[in-house]
Amino acid sequence: MTESCIEADVLVIGGGLAGMRAAIEANLLGATVVLAVKGKLAKSGSGVSAYHGAGIGPWSEPGDNKECHLRDVIKAGGYLADQELCKIMIDEVPDRLIELERFGLYW
Repeated sequence: MTESCIEADVLVIGGGLAGMRAAIEANLLGATVVLAVKGKLAKSGSGVSAYHGAGIGPWSEPGDNKECHLRDVIKAGGYLADQELCKIMIDEVPDRLIELERFGLYW
């Protein structure tokens, strides 16, 4: 086994949406970034969940709304998540999904 050293300003551990978005933002701020994942990027752990985008936004089904989605997210998290942070996430999901598409994310 050969060892090597990689130098970077920022080490992001995890290649889910949060990790990929953190790596993008650090890079945009001029940092050299290393993204460490346990397998193939977007194939080995958390990743893009259609669940977060399906219920809200101009593409959603009639009757779906942020309040229903917020209840679903809080329930799915076993009522352990910070509900104010969940609300912020729900409020920002449509804009963040469009932003990720602009970065090249395919659904």
